[in-house]
Amino acid sequence: TCCTGCGLCVCCCPAIPLGPCWQAAAQRVSDAMAFGHALKRELCKSCHYSCLTCLSNSSCATCDATQNRKTLLTTQYCQCLDRYHDDGTVLCQACHISCYTCSIPNNNTRCTSCLGTDNRYLSGTSCACLSGYYEIAGQQICSPCDFTCLTCSGTSTNCTTCDTTQLRSYSSNTCPCKQHYYSDVSPKTYCLSCDYTCSTCSDATKCLSCNSTNHRAFDSNNLFCKCSDRYFDTGV
Repeated sequence: TCCTGCGLCVCCCPAIPLGPCWQAAAQRVSDAMAFGHALKRELCKSCHYSCLTCLSNSSCATCDATQNRKTLLTTQYCQCLDRYHDDGTVLCQACHISCYTCSIPNNNTRCTSCLGTDNRYLSGTSCACLSGYYEIAGQQICSPCDFTCLTCSGTSTNCTTCDTTQLRSYSSNTCPCKQHYYSDVSPKTYCLSCDYTCSTCSDATKCLSCNSTNHRAFDSNNLFCKCSDRYFDTGV
C-alpha cells in the first residue's frame, strides 16, 4: 500500500518497518537533527546589557565608555561612572550635578553619597553645601562664603548668619565686627580690639569714631579720640 506519512520520504512504502524507504526517511531525520544541534551551537547569545563584549552572559570582557560605563576588577559587570546611575539600560543616566552617587526613582534624583572635596555633605537625599559655603546654580563645587560670614546664600558676601565667637554681629546681610573691634588683616577671620579710646577703628591705633558719652572728641588729623576740654585721660 502507498503511505503518505513516512518521514521525509515521499514514496510508495511497503508496510515493512525495516525496508529501504523507512531507512532513507530515518537517515534524513537524523541529518536534520544533527544540523539543528550545530545551528544551536553556532548561535550567538546576548551579553549582559552593561557589557560591550563578554565571556558569558554574567561576565563582561570590556565596557563602553561612551555609555558612561567603566570596568571594575571586583565585579563581573560594567559599572556606571561616578556621578551616573544604572537604570537597567545600556546608557548610564547622569545624577544631579551635586551628587557623587545617586538613585533615580520615577525620574526624581536622590543622592546616595556626596564628595567632601565638593564641599558637600549628605542631607536626607540631597548633597547640601557645608557651613561656610554656598550653592551656585549649575556648579558641582560649593563656593566659600566671605570670611566675615558664618553662612551665606546667593553670593559670598550675602551673609545669612554670623559667628559670634569671632566677635561679629549680624547687620543687613553683613557681619561686621562688634563695636570696639576691627577685622584683622591676616587671616581676616578674627575681630581684634581697638584702642580703648576708640568707639570704632580701622586698626588697633586708628580710630574711626569716638564715644561722646565718654567725653571724647575725634581728632581727624591723628585719628585719635582725645578727651574733651576740661577732661583728662584715665587710661580706660
